[in-house]
Amino acid sequence: MTLAVRASLWAGLAILVPTLGALAAVVISGRPLPWQFGLPAVSLHVALGLAALTLGAAQILLAKRVRRHRLMGYIWCVLLAVISVSGLAVHLEPGQVTPIHRISSLFSVATLALLPIVIHAGRTGQKRTHRNAIVAIYLLLITAGALTFFPHRAIGSLFVTLAGASADR
Repeated sequence: MTLAVRASLWAGLAILVPTLGALAAVVISGRPLPWQFGLPAVSLHVALGLAALTLGAAQILLAKRVRRHRLMGYIWCVLLAVISVSGLAVHLEPGQVTPIHRISSLFSVATLALLPIVIHAGRTGQKRTHRNAIVAIYLLLITAGALTFFPHRAIGSLFVTLAGASADR
């Protein structure tokens, strides 16, 4: 496993684990979820993003060139396509586009452009191109996930809610 692949795996887990922990802690505490989660597009986008991080990490760790890898890879590509399209559709305040939304939109377009390359390279045995495109997409996913940790974003609001629950005790 190359250094870039190993680093992207750890970065993905560094986003996934605390996010799932915060989500569980807020639900267990009985606090309401942040308002963004009341929007179906946001909830779907977050759930699919967490699934893609999990499946991506599994793909990195598990054996390659087997039927399971191919099947999970196709599922991952579909997840990423839906995440990219849903990310372009998420607008919390109509008419307001923040710099983070612009950056995320670029990530979505880049992901949608890279997905056919990933599939073609995987099907034609171009291992290096396949791996590099996968790592690029996974890094885009990680970076987009990291941007959600700002306090006014959905995941950041989870941590703010959790901090409020801790302060009330």
